Amino acid sequence: MKHSIPLLIKLSLVFVILLQSCTAVKGKYNIERVNEHLISKDSAIKMYEEYGDKRIRPLQNQLGFEDTRFVWFSLEDMKAYINYVESIKKENPKEKVSGIRIYFSAYPKNNKIESEHQTVFMTPTVELTNRVDRYAPMNHLPFVIFPENENEPLKGRFEIITELMLQDYKMEDRLNYYKQKISRNRLTSTGTGVSFNTTTARAANNIKVTRTIYNEGEIAPPPPEN
Repeated sequence: MKHSIPLLIKLSLVFVILLQSCTAVKGKYNIERVNEHLISKDSAIKMYEEYGDKRIRPLQNQLGFEDTRFVWFSLEDMKAYINYVESIKKENPKEKVSGIRIYFSAYPKNNKIESEHQTVFMTPTVELTNRVDRYAPMNHLPFVIFPENENEPLKGRFEIITELMLQDYKMEDRLNYYKQKISRNRLTSTGTGVSFNTTTARAANNIKVTRTIYNEGEIAPPPPEN
């Protein structure tokens, strides 16, 4: 019995260490949430082939080149952008920064190598809380920031990018709902709030906004060099 107590203590310590180790590994990601979005390899291949059949090949003769099949961002770049969005959320506690929209797009025709090629860009969203909608993603609006102080560029009024909203899906209703929410939250006439001027109008008035939109990934296949 004299040696049993130290042995039990040692075993207890080993168990605690193992438990902490397992908890740390488990805590690295939410496997249940991840599983909701993971798809099989076969599903991915079918989707990729469908995209090629219905999107790439029909336009190839018209464009004169094979269009983008994927866009690559490094893991570190993605982490940096998510941390940037998290920082925006922290600096604006009265707003519910809710997620990221990924837009399909194309570079405009110009002298760059990527001219007219498909790409994607990402923008953070702010949620229309407590609004009931048949299609929930419509309640998450894209925005940039109109900072109150140039020394705090992430803190300020959110400017909804109306040009990036779908015009035919009750856009005005959603904007009005957001206006009302901001009016209720605003403490002073110069306090945090939202602007509904378009980004084009702000640019015309030389009003500086904080950029939130992420692009410049590596597109493939590589565009042809003329």
